[in-house]
Amino acid sequence: PNTGPTPETPLTPAWSAKPVIFAIDLPGEYSGPLIGIGLDPFSTAEVSAANETLTLESAAHIGAVLTPLSRGPVGRWDNQNTLDVFLPNTALSSLSDADVLAGGNRFAIETTQGWEIFQAAHAELIASSTYRLARLLRGQSGSDVDMEDSLEPGARIIWLGQGWKDLSVPEDRIGENLTIKAIAGGRESDVLAHSYKAVHLRPLKPVHVELHAVGDSRTITWIRQTRLGGDSWAGLDVPLGEETEQYRVQLFSNGVLTSEYETFTPHLNLDGNITADTAAISQASRAYGWGAQATLSL
Repeated sequence: PNTGPTPETPLTPAWSAKPVIFAIDLPGEYSGPLIGIGLDPFSTAEVSAANETLTLESAAHIGAVLTPLSRGPVGRWDNQNTLDVFLPNTALSSLSDADVLAGGNRFAIETTQGWEIFQAAHAELIASSTYRLARLLRGQSGSDVDMEDSLEPGARIIWLGQGWKDLSVPEDRIGENLTIKAIAGGRESDVLAHSYKAVHLRPLKPVHVELHAVGDSRTITWIRQTRLGGDSWAGLDVPLGEETEQYRVQLFSNGVLTSEYETFTPHLNLDGNITADTAAISQASRAYGWGAQATLSL
């Protein structure tokens, strides 16, 4: 008969894959870039960068777009567009409108401008790891400026439901390359050099931009949006969200910049001799610089 000790299974695998780091800058209420780890099978990962550390307890959910996506409305449901996506190891389901408005089924899709954040009320499994997303909310968190007129298949898409955490990074590191490292399952990742753009600090573009003409006098007016604390209906205006209120107005003629103004109020009186055909208005941020532009035909 066989003799000897009963074989035991080790609590940790003798070999683990090397973790792969992903870092992206998204608009929204974050404190720095979002960090995710690619690792299968997954093991808790410790990430360090910019003298900060964070622990990731699930893998990042990253996939690809399989069908084209056209530009859609912002601020209301997009019932026209549908999107097929490949998202392995991701369990999605359809949600009620209320659950979506509460933050469910949130995604980010990579464009040539950055990342568009959107949500989907309908998520139908149509093949292995393949979902059809419909009834969309587009351009969330000010990402409407990153939306494509026509997005081609192959673009990256991420599910923001789990697997991502934001890394707190000081404002003085904006524009620098962050050195990010991770260790999981006893193995270290390759070092990632991430160009930190701090898109979460980008001021949103002004809205309700209008031109008022009385005789020879012309005035451009607008209303600011806010990145922070804008959900309450109790106040008369949304919070400023910046240290000071400041705007830049650029005037263009046939695509050529002809003049530029700065103002501390949400309006600008134009000289009657100005012959520009387009105005671009953006809000200032001490940390980020000039934010997303709103345009107006003059």
